[in-house]
Amino acid sequence: MYSAIAMGKVNRDGSILTATPGIRVTVEDPVGDIMGAIQVGYRVHLPERLVKDSNYIIQLTPENYGEDGPDHGECSIAALGPIDETGFSVVVWGDRRQLIDPDPPTMVPVQARWFFVLYEIC
Repeated sequence: MYSAIAMGKVNRDGSILTATPGIRVTVEDPVGDIMGAIQVGYRVHLPERLVKDSNYIIQLTPENYGEDGPDHGECSIAALGPIDETGFSVVVWGDRRQLIDPDPPTMVPVQARWFFVLYEIC
């Protein structure tokens, strides 16, 4: 059985809008080399002993990227290593041309609002 142990809503600048007490978020520049490019992202810092090891599950959900609404922007999100008992890193990729341009999408790192839930096996 899985149990939700923490959650949060993070603003594009890395500030926490709401989260489980003890969670901290910092903006990381660079997070690392992903697909041949240095990425800007976030690091979620977990309170001590929130998780017993690095085998927890992270569910991430991005808000739509772009000020023009859902018809003009899409974004995707991924959790990156290191994922350990101290926290995890997140990069948000966005592509403002994806729905309005016939060319292949060009994903770039962006700062966008996102949400997370952590689950651990009980």
